[in-house]
Amino acid sequence: MRKLAERTAQSTNEIVGMVTSIQQSTHQVVTEVGNGVAMVNTSVAEARAAGESVANLRSMAQQIAGIVEEQSSALKQQSNASIEVAQRIENVVGHAQDVAHTAQQTTQTADTMEQVALQMQKLVARFRL
Repeated sequence: MRKLAERTAQSTNEIVGMVTSIQQSTHQVVTEVGNGVAMVNTSVAEARAAGESVANLRSMAQQIAGIVEEQSSALKQQSNASIEVAQRIENVVGHAQDVAHTAQQTTQTADTMEQVALQMQKLVARFRL
């Protein structure tokens, strides 16, 4: 019976050692799983932050596109206004040229009339007594 008791005690010690080893392994697994869960939670938080950043970038890009569209429209309006101003300036230049031509003709006509008047004065002076 003694041998049986010794074997039982030895088997019990072996079982205690195995249970202790299993408990330690289980504890390590639990710790590692906890670390893995923490890493997953961190990754999820970072993914959410990245998603928010992408949403912010998309919003900014849309705002910039709106501003560019407004500027494009303003530039088109300015271009049209510039074309209209250029056309009006061309009209003014055309009118100014017409006025200059008319003034030149008027000057020539006045010169001719002056010459005719001088000739008439000479003719009238001959008939005076």
